[in-house]
Amino acid sequence: MDEKSVYERMPDKAFLKYLRYVWDIISPEFPNWYYTDAEDFVYFLKGGRIIGLEKKIAAPIGGKLSRLDIEYLFYCLKKSNLESGDIVRPTLENTNIDYVTEEKEFRRYTRSGSIESYLGDTLTGGYLFILKEEQVIDPWDWDITDEDTFDAELKDDWFDV
Repeated sequence: MDEKSVYERMPDKAFLKYLRYVWDIISPEFPNWYYTDAEDFVYFLKGGRIIGLEKKIAAPIGGKLSRLDIEYLFYCLKKSNLESGDIVRPTLENTNIDYVTEEKEFRRYTRSGSIESYLGDTLTGGYLFILKEEQVIDPWDWDITDEDTFDAELKDDWFDV
């Protein structure tokens, strides 16, 4: 992890002043801040109703926020007590995540077997189905000699953290 947030280098006093600046800008948009999550915050910064908000918030630190800057800022705003001046800073860490997908797919199996027959090249699939129905042959017991997957369709996906 080479990249870090620019906020890590800011001294507490300057960072507290900056956090208060940001809070004054965003607090009218988040009346239920307690229930706000990172997704809401990122959407608000990048695609919300206030055009140029991200640039306005980033102006004091150079005009651009990285993904880690946004995460750091959100965490500090969420966990710190700006009124008392108590800043809680996050630690950059690796987090294991599972990406789970549920997919529907069609799979074609070729099962190969043999039967003794006098029919030779006049043997047909229809006749073999009669033998299968009469349980003379059981192709489910034959060896799978080929398998193809096709027409996969994603049904659902989510992240488990």
